[in-house]
This record gives sequence, C-alpha cells and structure tokens, in this order.
Amino acid sequence: MLTKSEGSKLLCITTCIFFILFHLLNLCNAATFVAPITTFKFVALLLLPTISNNIFCSYVTYKAGYKPAMLYLLITELYIFFVPIIPNPNEYIYSIVQLVVPMIYLYRIYNFFRKDRDEEVVRIAHKKRYRTLIVPIIIVAFLVYITCGYFHYHAIAIGSGSMTPNILKGDVVIIEKCEGYFEDVEIGDVIAFKKDGRIIVHRLINKVKTEYGYYFYTKGDANNEPDNFQITEEMVIGEVNLKIPYIGYPAVWLNNL
Repeated sequence: MLTKSEGSKLLCITTCIFFILFHLLNLCNAATFVAPITTFKFVALLLLPTISNNIFCSYVTYKAGYKPAMLYLLITELYIFFVPIIPNPNEYIYSIVQLVVPMIYLYRIYNFFRKDRDEEVVRIAHKKRYRTLIVPIIIVAFLVYITCGYFHYHAIAIGSGSMTPNILKGDVVIIEKCEGYFEDVEIGDVIAFKKDGRIIVHRLINKVKTEYGYYFYTKGDANNEPDNFQITEEMVIGEVNLKIPYIGYPAVWLNNL
C-alpha cells in the first residue's frame, strides 16, 4: 500500500494508523485499565513505543521498500529470544529505547533524502544541533545510569515517612552498592534492602557476624520500635550516600495512583 500510494499522504497516514491499531489489538484485549497506574503503563510501555516504531517503519517502507523495515522489526522483535544471553533491561528503559531509537533513525533517514538542501547549510545546522543535544544526552545518560539499578550507584525515591526528619517522603537517595563488602557497613549508617518485593531505607542499629555471613537489624528514625525481622546479606542493596530533596515526588505520586 505504501509503495503504491504514489505520494498520497492520506493513504500513508491511514496505513500507518492501521498497523498501529493492528499491533495494539491483542495488547488492548489483554490489558486491564482498572487503575490509573495500569493506564499509564499501557501508554508508556506499549502505546508510545508502538507508535514510534510504526511511524519509522512506514516512512522507511515508503522511501526504500518493505525489506529494510522488515529487517529492523526482525532485529528488535527477536530480542526476547536472546534475553538468556543478554541481560534483560528494566521495562521502562526498554520502552524508552523503543521510543527514542526509531525517532533518531527517522530523523537521520529524513535528512538523507532531503538532497535538495545545500550541503554546507546542512553541515552547519547539524553542528549547532549536536551541540545543543550534548547536555540533554549527558543528563539522560546519567539518569538512566543511576535509576536502572545495574551499576555501582542506584537512585530511588522515598515513598514513606519512616526516616523523618533525616529523609523525607519524596526525597531521592543515592545508594552505593555493597557488592559483597558488608564489613564496611557500620552501625548508624542508612542502608537500603529488599523485603517482600519492596526496597526499604532504614538505619542500621546492629550487625552480627555468623558462620553464614552477616545479619543486619534496622530501624526507621521516625519509628518507635526496631524492624521485627533480620536482614541477610542477600537482601542488602547498599548504603545511602546522598540525599536529593523533593525531586522524587512525581515517582511517589505515580506509584500511589
């Protein structure tokens, strides 16, 4: 349909919309929109990446035929089969990649086909554009680095007031992972650990070394009693090194929807 459209913009747009709806058909049937957070996840993780991919593939097909678009889709859709070999990324990071990468490719291909523009003008414009993109790219790369949880430092938003007044709800804390060096964690440090699928940030009040490793005991600064469970080495993520006030409120608000 795209290659035979003879330049009809309406037919191109209609075809693109058709494939977006076709792609989302089964996903919409499986999705449940009983809460605002599920709707947000559907839009962020499925709808926007699908729109981005289909716009890119439609443009490539219109300009160069269906084979390049098919090759691109095979590479991106077959990723799941390589997950046992390649680390599986966080679903939000994966959706950001699926949203941004097609748009970058689309921009590059679009400029490639605009041969009527003066090459010198294009070169100067590209230089200015790249310079303006440096700072946003660095910021995005840094945010991905500290939020994905794969690297030495990890950032999380605080969703409760159990550490008031030292750490407030809505603050973001930067955690330095222990990575096996539990002897460096001292009583009085604020540590992050996993418990029942949640990440908890509390202060260490006792540490016991046994033949099976360290056991940790914690308490929230605002709580009257210590936590009624012991924490093993496998549960500990790391030690809180830095607090950034208030910037975690959007994440906390979305999580509470």
